[in-house]
Amino acid sequence: MRYHAKSLRRDFTFDVTNDELLALMGVEGLNCQLENHTSLVTYLDELPGISKVEYDGHFGPHVFASVDTDEDEWEWRVEMLDRAIGWFMDDARRLCRYFPTVVSGDYDTETGLDMVYSDEDFVILKADEGTVLVGYDGGIKKLKKADFVLDTITADVEERRHVEDGNIWLPVNPSRELPDVRKWVSSFVTLPQATELPAVSVESRWLSLHMPRDSRALWANDDFIVADRNGSLSVTFKTSDSTGTKYYVDAARDQIMTMIRESNANTSSGVKLARYLERQVGDDLARGPRLV
Repeated sequence: MRYHAKSLRRDFTFDVTNDELLALMGVEGLNCQLENHTSLVTYLDELPGISKVEYDGHFGPHVFASVDTDEDEWEWRVEMLDRAIGWFMDDARRLCRYFPTVVSGDYDTETGLDMVYSDEDFVILKADEGTVLVGYDGGIKKLKKADFVLDTITADVEERRHVEDGNIWLPVNPSRELPDVRKWVSSFVTLPQATELPAVSVESRWLSLHMPRDSRALWANDDFIVADRNGSLSVTFKTSDSTGTKYYVDAARDQIMTMIRESNANTSSGVKLARYLERQVGDDLARGPRLV
């Protein structure tokens, strides 16, 4: 008798930058003064169908993880993995930037600190008795009364924690991309204004013939063209048959726009954006996601 076994697990490699991995390992080190910090591996281990998560840097700036493929729609697990890794890397990088003394263990405080909000331009830490610390490029603001922002963040956390698949409750990780929080912070500190991304030329690319009409290309490589039209972000890509286009709005749109800004300043961030788009498109992409 012969057994024809089908593998129900695939191993993935997620690329990050050296700076991101060093920041994450620093935040998850013994010197960090955050009391309720959740490590990336702890968070990912709670996700259904995810296992063997490693990111010790021994094999370079990568995160390794295995994904169960025993269900037809297993790709959502890969997408969730990619997003969660991006969240934790961003949070660590931002914390190191705005609260370096907290990461090093040298911040002078007698109360426990908890990272509750992460933004590219500021980070919010919560201390005891409702006090918050807002770290930004101009320094650190300490506010003793911040009920509004804490209530807003708490509501967001509770909404995000529950995963329907397997009735899983995830550990807490910081909120992000809440317009009311950014508006609140900008009422007492000066934050940078997001500049409009410049258009890129795609006239010589075959994919440009398949972009949505009247859209403006913001980023492109051999496999993707990301374009904007009246606030809606489109991603046009090659498929095994012809081409396809997906649209993104709200938080997903802002996440891609942030990654485009980073890729304009850093070549390795462009690779990260391409990997992200590959996983978003999934099996529709002509050459599919990269497996190891």
